[in-house]
Amino acid sequence: KVSASWPTGQRYMWFCCLANPQTWSRQELAALLAGDPLRDSPFAQAIVHAKGLLAVPNSTVSIYTRLWCVAEAKIATDH
Repeated sequence: KVSASWPTGQRYMWFCCLANPQTWSRQELAALLAGDPLRDSPFAQAIVHAKGLLAVPNSTVSIYTRLWCVAEAKIATDH
């Protein structure tokens, strides 16, 4: 499904699940995410500068029940 949805001519993809270090402590992540994580974090800035967004769902949990997935879609559609 991913390869069928891949944009024509697109050579690279950034995976948002790799954006925040998953093994960092809450304090370390808070420092990385800065003041407003929906606006200022490296994660949000990457989405703002992206040329597209490809959501890859799974069969276990709807991506739209996960708050960060909804936030990603909102950030992307706003820009």
